[in-house]
Amino acid sequence: MKTPIVLSVSLVLMVILAPPAQACWGFRPMGMGGAFVAVADDANCAYWNVGGLPFMEKVEEGQMVWTSRVLDEEGLLNRQATSSNPYYDTMNFALKFGRRRKMGVSLAFASNNDSSIIRPGFGIELVRDRLGLGVSLDSWYKSLVPLESNGDLVWLDSHIWQMNLDALWRINAKWSAGVHIERFWLIDSTVRGIVGIGGEESESESVMEEPNVRPGVAYRPNEKWLINAGIYNMLGNLDEDPGFSLGAEYKVNRLWDVRGGLYNLGMEDSQMLTAGWGYKFGKDRELGGWFGMPLDDADFWSLSLGFAYGF
Repeated sequence: MKTPIVLSVSLVLMVILAPPAQACWGFRPMGMGGAFVAVADDANCAYWNVGGLPFMEKVEEGQMVWTSRVLDEEGLLNRQATSSNPYYDTMNFALKFGRRRKMGVSLAFASNNDSSIIRPGFGIELVRDRLGLGVSLDSWYKSLVPLESNGDLVWLDSHIWQMNLDALWRINAKWSAGVHIERFWLIDSTVRGIVGIGGEESESESVMEEPNVRPGVAYRPNEKWLINAGIYNMLGNLDEDPGFSLGAEYKVNRLWDVRGGLYNLGMEDSQMLTAGWGYKFGKDRELGGWFGMPLDDADFWSLSLGFAYGF
């Protein structure tokens, strides 16, 4: 199959098919409790860790993953953004290439009714079959953000440009470690008034001023099991406590995988128990989904479905 044609078609599908709601960044990572930074072996690394792009073991050449929330506490196919999950319906695309030195490119895209994000990325092998380094750039537009001003509720929109830095270290056949440094460099954050106030305010930060550092570790004891863990916001720079995630994947047979995990333990209103599954119908093609239920007093839950298509 001709790579340029597949690349063009995939990028068009990412824009056309991604529906306006909230779900997650990949049914496989979220089924494992959102602990994927040290795994990063398929197209979901477009969001989680682009340092894994050169080492995508589950991808022959390239892959596209689509995931969408289909059911939640608000009902079937709810298209309104809610607080039940901070992630959007997503399309993740990744392509690897290179012989002497492995490399990869990626594009993650997401949207809902009032915001959208596009994240192009690049990863390169620094140490043969061991260490990969990657960078990605976020263009994040958000509208209808409420803000209290002089006692009145006004609405703002914002546009954020930020650079992320990633690394994946494949220690040996069983162990791997990774880190995703989101907001490694806040290039620009511009806020504009829409209703009630006018004007524009911009800010930027120096490198590593207030990053969201997300490290992880993964262990593969045999061909059937994958066990992983990660930390969200390890440095506590987001005005909230760090969240701890644990997850596992078990290969039932050559067709079925089952997954489970604990998501963002320690973070109020977002910690969940998750479960997921996948049915393979090709080397890097899969149908799957994940389900999440809260571990605190929050009343949210959600079911998301998706597919992965490789070429």
